[in-house]
Amino acid sequence: MERKNIELKDSWNFVVDPLGIGLSKEYHNKRITKCEKVYIPHTYNVKKGLEEYRGKAWYQYIFKCEEEWAGKRFILRFQGVYRDMILWVNGKEAVKHFDSGFTSFEIDISNFVKSGENLFSIQVDNSYSTNALPYGNKFDWADDGGIFRPVHVIISDPCAFEYVHVNAIPDIENGTGGNISINYGLSEKGLIDYRISYELLFSGDKIACGDYNGEEIYIEHTKWWDFDSPNLYTLRLFLINKTGVITDTYVTRIGFRKFECIEDSFWLNGKKVRLVGAEWMPGSDPRIGNAEKKKDIERYLQLLKDCNCVYTRVHWQQGDDFFDWCDEHGMLVQEEIPLWGEPAEPKDDTVAIVRQQAEEMIMQHFNHPSIVSWGIGNELNGNSEITRRYVKDAMAILKSLDNTRACSYVSNTAFNDANDACTFSDIQMCNEYIGTWNKLPDAEEAVAGFLRASNQKPTVISEFGLCEPAFQGGDKRRQELFKEKLEIYRNHHIAGIIWFCLNDYRTQMGEEGTGKYRKRVHGSVDLYGNPKPSYETIASEFSPLMVQKVNYRGDLIKEIVLKVKDTLPSYGIDGYSINIQKTLISLPKANPGDEVKVDLMMAGIEKSDSLKCQVYRPNGEFGGWLNI
Repeated sequence: MERKNIELKDSWNFVVDPLGIGLSKEYHNKRITKCEKVYIPHTYNVKKGLEEYRGKAWYQYIFKCEEEWAGKRFILRFQGVYRDMILWVNGKEAVKHFDSGFTSFEIDISNFVKSGENLFSIQVDNSYSTNALPYGNKFDWADDGGIFRPVHVIISDPCAFEYVHVNAIPDIENGTGGNISINYGLSEKGLIDYRISYELLFSGDKIACGDYNGEEIYIEHTKWWDFDSPNLYTLRLFLINKTGVITDTYVTRIGFRKFECIEDSFWLNGKKVRLVGAEWMPGSDPRIGNAEKKKDIERYLQLLKDCNCVYTRVHWQQGDDFFDWCDEHGMLVQEEIPLWGEPAEPKDDTVAIVRQQAEEMIMQHFNHPSIVSWGIGNELNGNSEITRRYVKDAMAILKSLDNTRACSYVSNTAFNDANDACTFSDIQMCNEYIGTWNKLPDAEEAVAGFLRASNQKPTVISEFGLCEPAFQGGDKRRQELFKEKLEIYRNHHIAGIIWFCLNDYRTQMGEEGTGKYRKRVHGSVDLYGNPKPSYETIASEFSPLMVQKVNYRGDLIKEIVLKVKDTLPSYGIDGYSINIQKTLISLPKANPGDEVKVDLMMAGIEKSDSLKCQVYRPNGEFGGWLNI
């Protein structure tokens, strides 16, 4: 049969359990009568009276199993439950999932499901924990409890794909084509007589097909994936038994993309690039909290891309909608395990929990071309031997699970010690708050020292910014600081920078507000996504283009001379256009440092002190404004 993927979003029953009496009342075994109906994604910490609640709650769902599904395989897939969860199916405990509130994970419930109605009972608990990642209250983001991301049940024949991991690499040497390698697992390990065939589609058209024998598949004339041209292919794998019957079909999207760390630089598809971006802190709109729907996620990610961000990181694991958007629109991402808290050091059991989270994170997200690196922690005590040992151990774990991507530990102590823990990373990342949180006297000198200790690895300033009211000056000072720091980074060979952050964000460590409104004023947009003046400053500075010169003939603009930036950012343009007073002009292909002349004499555009043009990327994305 064709596998079915059914989202379970309507008609969930929900009740909080502050006294922890749910088990004694047999919520795991009987339908809860005094409850409310909720829609998944859901969190209880945005509801009036529950903003500060940290504790247990219960969800129930009635799943109807059709008769024709008898004997099938049932997988329950959660994209995010914060945080500790126990699942019962028809009164029988199916799984405990502890210590990981943000990873996507799957549970085989085939042995618990019966024909007809099935009762799913789920206890969640978002109490602070000394075992979980993040630990206790040592984290700087929203910790809303609940089933805050989508839930699906996947129904297939017993003989089915458990996972399919695809690596699609462009043929850089020949300038076209690409290789596909596939790693997969099957649900029935004893299956001997089977074969696998494949189809590769682009824009709905089949471009390749055949039997898969375990070797690389070479595809000629592929379109590669990058942040300006996020070309995606659909790969369909068919599992066929000895009688020729297709028992399972697995569908995934892939992009031909190669991201490399070569000496001190990033290379994307064979070209050296210097990357710029910002970080969005999800869960920050107090009206919805962590229970963001697809449209909410897309709105904030579009804000990122509209200010010319092509590179970002996330302090904790995200769901499908986040990475699907990044795949579709072109955003390079480092996805991270939520281990945070300077000056704390990793505990004895940290590596075991990191392994669990890394296995789930990589299992679910391997095929996303937008993910270019994995993160193993943020702002521990990087000058400690304990942290150095942890970074080495964690790097080894992630490399054993995925040897195709870089790994990084994000430090905030690298400016103090040349042997900081981040020096063991593939990418050396450090958060730079010199002059604010960090009291070192000279940012220029500190950055230069950080680069000297880089061991010829790419270096990234993974955070910089201004947090109010801890530091004064408001958004005006935020703009000034942004420009000051950017000038320093441009004076040195920094491979990438990430502004912190896009938005003011909800956090239990916030200096302003209470309850669900407690926040840090750290962003260039507010909690609701409304831009501040610094947002346009970022968009202008992060544009790959700048106005080099304007030539006039009388009161009319004869031509403008644009330059492709060769600093931060630094990447070529191909397929770009600009819009000046409703006149759309295509720009030629150009490399970093090139000048591009735009003839405007026939357009009749007059001089103006406030004239701007809009920039558009080849995929139609808005690329910010240029002042003429």
